[in-house]
Amino acid sequence: MRDTRIKICGITSPEDAKLSWSLGADYLGMIFADSKRRVDVDTARLIRRAVPKAMLIGVFVDAPLADVVELSCASRVNLVQLHGHESPAYCDTLLSRLSLPIIKALGSRQLDDPTRLKEYTRISYFLLDLDKNRGVRSDISSPINGQQQRLWSTAAGLRRTGYRIFLAGALTAANVREAVHHVGPYCIDVARGVEKAPGVKDAKTLNRFIQEARR
Repeated sequence: MRDTRIKICGITSPEDAKLSWSLGADYLGMIFADSKRRVDVDTARLIRRAVPKAMLIGVFVDAPLADVVELSCASRVNLVQLHGHESPAYCDTLLSRLSLPIIKALGSRQLDDPTRLKEYTRISYFLLDLDKNRGVRSDISSPINGQQQRLWSTAAGLRRTGYRIFLAGALTAANVREAVHHVGPYCIDVARGVEKAPGVKDAKTLNRFIQEARR
């Protein structure tokens, strides 16, 4: 399963960016939306300077198109992730203005009808996540939660039909190996599961997560 990439999201400092990149992360996510892990453009620029060769992803939630374009260009991200209710038309317009690959995130409720993915004809990747109010704790003792299992099954089905899937949703070192083997996603996505505080990565936990994902 070494073909599965790893995205470390919620990067808030140059130090955590360098740590994640040095440990083998393939993508680093910076959140420009309302979040405990939100970064401003000045911090994003410092992160880019710290890891000039890293693949950076800018994460946005229902933001005005002009803001997405401006922040993406200013922070020199390589991809854009849309984590709200952005329509196919919104995505098409953004692509025409920015010319960067787009990751469209979909929550559990939005996946009740997986055929809706076909409406997003110009999306490069889909990120599948648990809805926040349906989410599960990242420190649960059971390696698989029922909600995670349903998400993984949906993700595996979509992956088999040719979609490139980023898989998120309460992943930790305790369950990431099983997630990778069950789904075979293009990429796995983690933020809270490798932190010691919101927006602050824990080196030991982060290293263990990456090692488990690569097994």
